[in-house]
Amino acid sequence: MNRARLPFLFCPWWCFLGPFSLAAGCGAEGPGPAPAGTLLVVATPALREAAAAYGAFRQQAGFRVEFSVNTDLAPAGTPLSDRVAARVREFADAIDPRAPGFVLIIGDADETAPEDPAFIPVRRVSGGVVNYTWTQVGDGPYADLDGDLVPDLAIGRLPFRNAGQLEAYRERLRAHEASYRPGPWNKTLATFAGEGGFGPEIDGMLEMVAGWVFDEMSYDFDLSMTYASPSSAFHLPYGAWEDHYRKTAQAGALAIPYVGHTLGAIDCCEGEPPARRGLNAFFSCSDGSFQVNWAENPYLSLAEELLLRSQGPIATLAATDVSHPYGNAILPRELGHALLDLRPATYGQAVLQMKRGAVYRLDELRTTIDQAAGLYTSEPLDQLVLEHVVMYNLLGDPTAPTHISPASVTLDPPPAPPPSGGSLEVAGAAPDVGQGTVEVTFELTRTRLKEGIADCSAGCSAEQYASNHGLANDKVLARASGAVQAGRFQVTLELPALSTGTYHLKAFAENDTLDAVGSRAVDVP
Repeated sequence: MNRARLPFLFCPWWCFLGPFSLAAGCGAEGPGPAPAGTLLVVATPALREAAAAYGAFRQQAGFRVEFSVNTDLAPAGTPLSDRVAARVREFADAIDPRAPGFVLIIGDADETAPEDPAFIPVRRVSGGVVNYTWTQVGDGPYADLDGDLVPDLAIGRLPFRNAGQLEAYRERLRAHEASYRPGPWNKTLATFAGEGGFGPEIDGMLEMVAGWVFDEMSYDFDLSMTYASPSSAFHLPYGAWEDHYRKTAQAGALAIPYVGHTLGAIDCCEGEPPARRGLNAFFSCSDGSFQVNWAENPYLSLAEELLLRSQGPIATLAATDVSHPYGNAILPRELGHALLDLRPATYGQAVLQMKRGAVYRLDELRTTIDQAAGLYTSEPLDQLVLEHVVMYNLLGDPTAPTHISPASVTLDPPPAPPPSGGSLEVAGAAPDVGQGTVEVTFELTRTRLKEGIADCSAGCSAEQYASNHGLANDKVLARASGAVQAGRFQVTLELPALSTGTYHLKAFAENDTLDAVGSRAVDVP
């Protein structure tokens, strides 16, 4: 073992007694380039040594790491959650302004035992306006430094009770960081939705809003939808829906969001490793209630359980309490925007941006969504958003990389409008790929469907539902592959007859070590 590469593991024994900084002692080197970020780890006494080893692992990844144990936090005699909050603020006041800050809680929670040192409690906060008040719990308030209930640091929790669970997760993250496998899984966001059950009018409105949200996200990426509502073209019936979720998790994706009622359980994430690991999000009621009283409720929430599976995701995102359809429309939109448009380096930063966007990104589409929601709910929408910002928590290491490739493809402008029923020459550049392959597609917008989808309002066979689902998600009208040579490519697409409207040219280039995406909107007059 190379001692020089593991300064934390070979610290003197006194390093493990209380708060300290890996960058300011215990084998640390002097000032140097800005770190990948600064990470505060807060752990329970039972996980002190395992969490210390985990901190060394994050230091190897380029992070400056500080470490504290909950029983060592001051001032003694004050509520434990206040001491954790004070430690986070102290950390935030001193971090390197050149790099992002992260907080990782290692240990479980039990909201009925907030002072038990075996746990690190969730933070309880309240808000509201006249005639509407609320109280929620979550980890996000620990990272709120200015009192607006929106975190200012990326924060996550590994809600583990023993060292074996933490070590298994560490090795999963190590494998995720150490390898990057080029392929379509790196450009996939696969959404699953449960049946709303609010009636045809509201369920239809929710699907329409989902279409608007999908259409605004970057067309560099591939989005899919699987819906439990039989009235939808994206429907898969019970059994097939679950099987498709399992296969999607096995194939791998940047993120797999679920939107709907409490899911509770899902069969996935065992057996062979996926092509890539990502974020499994559950925008639903209580699928992330990790803080429950174990003595009375000896079970794991879905978000916890998935994180513990042998081939589980790198992180999960879910609510500690009963959520609302409005919040569960706004947060998925902002998560997609964060991942596909802003493209952060870590999943913690993606969730941080999701929460900020939910409160502060008040654009034209948000106004439209709010107007539609106002027809069906009397609750103040701004307060609903704040509740959801608090109740949704990242379970996983906030420094876990998203592995969104920084490489890109640039498509040259077509010399003329795409010819209906003719050939279209498409050229472009993929400089980071250099030598490799490229696939170029000509696609419908995400709000348009191909012809041939059967009417299943009176029911359909399983085969017909599967056919509809495939057609609804298939936006490709023409496809061509070619070689990337010296960072350039050219292919010919044979287009079908086209109606007037907007379409999208998309390109995916790859070699043995990396891949790149790009897109361009084109109009057919």
